[in-house]
Order: sequence, then C-alpha cells, then structure tokens
Amino acid sequence: MTASFKGKDPIKPIQETQFMGRLVVDLIDMQRYEFNGCRWIIHAKDHFTKFSLLGALERKQAVMVASQVGGLAVICQLWPCSCWCHWR
Repeated sequence: MTASFKGKDPIKPIQETQFMGRLVVDLIDMQRYEFNGCRWIIHAKDHFTKFSLLGALERKQAVMVASQVGGLAVICQLWPCSCWCHWR
C-alpha cells in the first residue's frame, strides 16, 4: 500500500530571521498543584533561537498571558541568561 500525494504542496518549515519574531506559547494546567496562587505555567518557545522561557500565572486570561510573555521578553533581552533554557 503506497500513499499518493498528487496535487498536494510539500510541507514548508517555518523560517524566522530575528529574535522573538515568532513564538509558540503553551499553557500547562497545574491547578491540582497550586503554589502561591499560581495555577498555570506558561511556556513560550522562540523559533529563531530555539530557546524556551517559562512563567507562572494565577489565571488563564488573555491579558495575563500577554503581560507575562511581554514581561519575560523584556527581562530576557536585558539579561539573556536569566530565564532561557536551551533545547538544541
């Protein structure tokens, strides 16, 4: 049995040329293990550098997620070794 791919375009990888140009953001549910009011872990990964950053959230709201990503991005630009994990 062979697969036929006629008429389909090949998959193109995501290409980024600058730091923090494209992020993938995931929210991890930690409500069972709440600590100091934080119930969510935010994981953001930069496509260009392949670095990850983590943060804690009290609530899963768009405003809180955006402020956390923006705050971590500013901290990482000022002091890059403080919050990045390298996964290459």
